[in-house]
This record gives sequence, C-alpha cells and structure tokens, in this order.
Amino acid sequence: MGLIAVDGAGQGRLRAVPFDPEVLAWIGSLLLVIALAVFAGLPLLESIGWATSSLSTSGIALSDPTQFSRLPIVLVLFPVLIGGSALSAAGGFKLARLIILSKRVALEFAQLGYRGSVKHFTFRGKRQSDRTVMGVWVYLVGYIVACTIGTLLLSTSSLAFDDAIRAGIGSLSNAGHILSGMNAQLEGSAQVYVILGMILGRLEVIALLPALNPAFWQR
Repeated sequence: MGLIAVDGAGQGRLRAVPFDPEVLAWIGSLLLVIALAVFAGLPLLESIGWATSSLSTSGIALSDPTQFSRLPIVLVLFPVLIGGSALSAAGGFKLARLIILSKRVALEFAQLGYRGSVKHFTFRGKRQSDRTVMGVWVYLVGYIVACTIGTLLLSTSSLAFDDAIRAGIGSLSNAGHILSGMNAQLEGSAQVYVILGMILGRLEVIALLPALNPAFWQR
C-alpha cells in the first residue's frame, strides 16, 4: 500500500482506505494477474503468492520459483512492469501513473466527437493539469528507454533474449524473483549491468533525467 492510504488509516479514515483509487487498482490488478496465472496452468495458491510478490515487486518469491516455468514470459513481466502504489517501496511504472494515463486516454476518446469541448479529470478529488499528465508521459518514455537499454546491454553479454529481458526489467523494477526463470548465470559484465539497473530502479528514472541535463549542473 502507498503511504497516502496508510496515512489516511493513521488519521482515522479507515472507511476511505478500501475506496482509495490505488487500493482499488491494486485489488483489481491482483485479481486479474491471479486469473491469468491460473489460466496459464499455475495452481491457485501458487498464483496468489506469485501475483502478490510480482505486483509489489518485493523481490521475494511467495511461491515455489520452480513453478514459474509454466508461465509465458509476457505474463511474468506484465505485473512487474506495473508495480505497486506510488509512495511505496514497489518498483515498476506505479499504479497512480497508470490510473492518470488511463483517465487521460479515456478523456481523449470522450472528446473525439466534440473536438471543441473542454473537459477535465480528477484523481483523489483533485483536478489534474496537463503538466501533471506530461510528467507522467515523460516518466513512461524514460522507463521504456531504460528497459530497452538494459535489455540491449545484457544481450551484448551473451545472454539470450528471454534472459536479457528478464534481468533488465527485473533489476530495474527490483523484482529479483523473476530471475529464477533464467537459463543462464549472471557473470562478468552482466552483473555490472544488473547492479546499475538496480540502482537506477531505486532512484527511479525520473530522478536521473535532470542529472543528465547539463543545464541542471550549471545552476
């Protein structure tokens, strides 16, 4: 859970916690991932443990890692890329950003027939500006670029594509349990790339972008 929901519970707003947007998105995502895992052939209890550890990107396998081989790689990476709530220790793109982008996309579709109309959307009762949406888009692009570069670098260290994308996204999202499905060992330069990915994942991509801008250091 994100600190916003925890803070609300600490202030006595316990009834509002289950209806927090990120809590609802977390529950919905968890049920979806569990259903997909069961459909892919994973037992129910194993699916619950795997889905929970993947969405929270805890790095701890709450189910038997040997069972993960039943899951296609797309399904393995899907919850890890999403991650958990904002203001939490979870990695990934984060549910809050996903909610904001989803609402923005829905708003754009709603305006297709009324191009001159002016509409807005809210998140946690607050109207979201175009600047907020642009910040989320920038983070998404930065996250995709980081995942791509990490996968390419790991591919140069003689890792197969499946192993490279597991290690790249797993290190960036700090979801170490997905590395259990790799067919090769991380050695030499691959270890260096994974370490850099883990550091970047903890700092978050958005914190690194200003550091790469020369104007930031001239101030």
